[in-house]
Amino acid sequence: MATPASWWLTRLLGVSLTRMNKIRTLDTTSRTVIAEAGMVLTALHEAALLSDLVFPLVFGARGSCTIGGNLSTNAGGSNVVRYGNTRELCLVVGGFSMSPSCA
Repeated sequence: MATPASWWLTRLLGVSLTRMNKIRTLDTTSRTVIAEAGMVLTALHEAALLSDLVFPLVFGARGSCTIGGNLSTNAGGSNVVRYGNTRELCLVVGGFSMSPSCA
């Protein structure tokens, strides 16, 4: 028996990442940054510049796009030929689960 589409639509959960917008660490020696998924790309550029570093992902929506969104879509931008897609700029992706059975 098929489940009606309206049943699924009433049980969807939306997650906002707007409060997950901080840089946890920025290491100038290893030239790495740990940023939360809701961090806006412009804020990451500004933080990198303050440490005399450059984050090479650049495109028109940099004032409103988030790092998590860029990773999920594997955004390229205008420097894609030189530095690669977003996932090529990423070393590790961390996640979480609301389920207590997850280790």
